[in-house]
Amino acid sequence: MASTFEIEPFLYPPRSAPLITVSSYAEELDSPLLISSTIFSESNFFSEHLLPDTLRLLDSIRGIVEMIVMTEASSVSISSKASSILFDITHIQISTVVSATPELPTTKELFHAAILITSRILLTALQTRTPLSKACTSEDIMAVNMSLWRVPLSTWKKVPGVFLYILLVINPFVRDRPEGRFVKGLLSAGAVGLEATDYDGVSANENGIGSCIMRCMLKIQSWLAVDGKESV
Repeated sequence: MASTFEIEPFLYPPRSAPLITVSSYAEELDSPLLISSTIFSESNFFSEHLLPDTLRLLDSIRGIVEMIVMTEASSVSISSKASSILFDITHIQISTVVSATPELPTTKELFHAAILITSRILLTALQTRTPLSKACTSEDIMAVNMSLWRVPLSTWKKVPGVFLYILLVINPFVRDRPEGRFVKGLLSAGAVGLEATDYDGVSANENGIGSCIMRCMLKIQSWLAVDGKESV
């Protein structure tokens, strides 16, 4: 609820509470919203499911997320980093990511399209320090939804941490739109699936991977709030 409406949660650790760096978890649970020392581009598991450009982009997103939630970098530094990453991916057109040939796009291409658009939304928000609900556009949502629909939910569940990243970024924009119910349904399914997969991790780390991902997103949204106030 707090993430959807971009407000400070009441029944949750305050924004000042330190985030947990997770050092041990199943590879497939990884997310750019998870504070970790692992590297997507060096992962054997993700190399089988995602394109090399996708892996590098996820590593870049994790890097800028850590700048916000762990190092308390200045707004100027974060905006500059976001601009740099946006410049690096500007040449990647969605029409070339999702194959323009008569053949159907591969699952890796559809994954890449959804992650690329989602990352552009987040980076635009960080570059301008604008809430996610205002940094996204109807065209962005349409493009993301096209990729989400064309990949079976069972396949998305193979990369639940990345799936949650996509849904959490677009969720604030669609809260009052017809797509909102669809996204909320996927969020619930994705979160339950991730926590079920991470059942042993929940008991070992107390918080669980899903909780760590959500706390990280709430920290980002608090940073994006204008003048340090919650955006409604």
